[in-house]
This record gives sequence, C-alpha cells and structure tokens, in this order.
Amino acid sequence: MMTLTGKLISIQALKQQALRFWMMLHNSEMVVPQVENFKPEVKRLFGDMRRKVTWEKAFAHFYVQWLMACVGDGDLFFKLMDPERWPDWQKELKFLILEALLAHKDSREMLPNSYRYLRKTNREDLANGFLALARQSRGGAQAAPLLASAGTR
Repeated sequence: MMTLTGKLISIQALKQQALRFWMMLHNSEMVVPQVENFKPEVKRLFGDMRRKVTWEKAFAHFYVQWLMACVGDGDLFFKLMDPERWPDWQKELKFLILEALLAHKDSREMLPNSYRYLRKTNREDLANGFLALARQSRGGAQAAPLLASAGTR
C-alpha cells in the first residue's frame, strides 16, 4: 500500500512523532504516560504496526486528540490546523488530520466557536489555512455546515 508521506519521513521518525503527541496528550490529562501502553493502543486502533500507513493514521489521531484536549483558544487552534505551518511530511497527512478532527466528538462545538471568536476579534484571517484545507477535502462537506454556522464565507 502506498503511504502518504513517501520518503519525506522515515517510519521510525513517524513513530517518534506519534509517540510525542501521545505522551503530550497523556501529560495534558495529568496522567503519567506509560510508554509500554503506546504500541498496544496503536495496534488496537490502527492495526499492523509494521506498515507506515498505520503510523500515519496514528500520528493524525494523536495530533488531533492532543489539539482538542489542550488548545482552548481560536488563535492557536487555527494556527495549529494550518497546513502551511506544518513540515512537508505532515502536510501530506492533512486530509487524515482533517478526518480525525471531524470525527472528534468535540469538533462540532469547537470549530464554530473558535471561528466566531476570531470573527469577533477581527482576526478571521488566522483560519484561512484551515478553511482552504476544508474546502479541498472530501471531509470539507462535513466541515462546511459547522463553519457556516459560525458565519464563514
């Protein structure tokens, strides 16, 4: 199976990035992460850990879980969801990241609220990268109503 990141990042480096966000997520929940639980969780959620595509999905998932658990303001949220700010390898995962975000139970509330906040403070341009991503994706149809409720154009 073809991977999204190709040769932009090795499977080992991708595993490290997934682990990094998994650990940050657990730290944010005031839980001491037990590294021995990381691989079983990845296997349970995404399957064959020998495949790079598994680690791409794991990274996207843990990045979004951390983002939703830790980022409470619209400025930072949309900065962290702007693919133009990401390294090249992460840009290749943009649609996986968007899918993981839209699947998150809190996204229906977070997206419109964050965007409304930016509009209220005349900084909606901070959301441009995310909005462009949503428009490009298959999942954009899912994001559109959420953002429309916040008054996006």
